[in-house]
Amino acid sequence: MRCLTPEKEDYNFDVAAGSYNIDVKFPEPVVKSGCKKYNLPTTIYNISVSCLDYNLNKSEKFNMQTFERFYTIWNLIPFTEYKLKYTLSNFYFDQLSINPINSYVIIKQTSWVKFYKFNAPENVSVLALTPTIAAVHWMPPKKVNT
Repeated sequence: MRCLTPEKEDYNFDVAAGSYNIDVKFPEPVVKSGCKKYNLPTTIYNISVSCLDYNLNKSEKFNMQTFERFYTIWNLIPFTEYKLKYTLSNFYFDQLSINPINSYVIIKQTSWVKFYKFNAPENVSVLALTPTIAAVHWMPPKKVNT
C-alpha cells in the first residue's frame, strides 16, 4: 500500500504567463524509495487560481482539476496578478485517508497583448504653447492595423 502514493516532498511547478493565459507544467511524482518496480496510479492535479483585479476592485477564485502534466488556464485578464496553488494526489490518497501534497503559492502576472501591430498616425502636427505644454494633432491612419 505504501508504494501506491508518491513521496511527500517539495514539488515545484513551472508557470509561464501570456496575455490571456497561464501555462502550467506540473512535476512528475516521485516514487517512494524501495518501490522502483511499481508504477504509480494516475496523478490528479487540483489547481486553485485566485486574482484581484485592482481596476475593477473585484476578486475572483476558481478551481480546476486535470490528469495531464501540462495545462493551460485560459480567458484571463491582461496585466492582472494571479495566485496559483496546486495539490497533487491520486486515487489512493482518499482510500488511505492521506492529505494531498500541497505546493507553494506562485504569483504570476499576465502580460499585455504582444502580437498587435499598430500603424502610425498621419499628418501629425505639434504646436508649442509654452515651454512645457504642447498641442498635438493627428489624423488616424488610412490602413488600420495591417
